Amino acid sequence: MESIRIWVRWGYSPFTWTSEHGRGEVDPEELPVSPELKAAMHDWEDAFLHLDYNPIRGDRIPRDYVLQGWVLARRLARELGPAPAVYWSGDLALDAPRPQ
Repeated sequence: MESIRIWVRWGYSPFTWTSEHGRGEVDPEELPVSPELKAAMHDWEDAFLHLDYNPIRGDRIPRDYVLQGWVLARRLARELGPAPAVYWSGDLALDAPRPQ
């Protein structure tokens, strides 16, 4: 796993990994991070299922939810260290290639 991407996209897992061999979903339980961060990642993912959001209707994801994802990306980058790289992809002006 060379990088982890956290993003908000309808119909996709919010946590994905990429490497030269492909990409796939990240299970927070398999990451070497604190139990608190794993729980926060699960909670954030579960909350997405309960949003009244459908891009086909032209809905936008609530700003608070997107902000929580950006904070998760920062926490994940801090706990994992320099590798794998952690990227946030969102629809706010908070995008950063490497959250610190």
